Amino acid sequence: VVSIEDEVFELGGFRKKTTNNEMELVALLKSLQYLDGYEPRVHVYVDSKYVLNGVTRWLSKWKEQDWKTAGKKPVTHKDLWQELDVVLKKYAPTLEYIPGHAGIHGNERADGIAQAFSEGKKPKLYSGNVKSYPVDLTDLNKRYAGASDKKKRSRAKAHSYVSSVDGVIRTHS
Repeated sequence: VVSIEDEVFELGGFRKKTTNNEMELVALLKSLQYLDGYEPRVHVYVDSKYVLNGVTRWLSKWKEQDWKTAGKKPVTHKDLWQELDVVLKKYAPTLEYIPGHAGIHGNERADGIAQAFSEGKKPKLYSGNVKSYPVDLTDLNKRYAGASDKKKRSRAKAHSYVSSVDGVIRTHS
């Protein structure tokens, strides 16, 4: 979900045989590329610590280390990170972490779009004035901590995740 001034644009897509981290990275890349021609002052809400840490902590180190991790292994999704690096220089976005699956309306909408694409559906994507947008984005402006509909989240580590590969849904520990 991209918001430019008083406009909202929903973006989405699908890739076969991918990972959540790859799609989170692609989402940021495609969102920033969509902004081409707009003023380069950008604030991005992310629910992916992989993307947040990659942009704010790891990317500069990976470049210094010839695209190797601290463990001397090749950086996963190097091609996407290199492409994103170019776009990051243009927009220099600030990134703010928000918890996923916590009732934040814009994030829940983005997750719904991603889920629909992963199931082979083509959801209707909104493009238009924010006043007509059916999703309330004001909870992002409240910096989530003050949002009245905040859900309680456990601090315990997740014990499983769900994947869908070739239409087969599995739960993994």
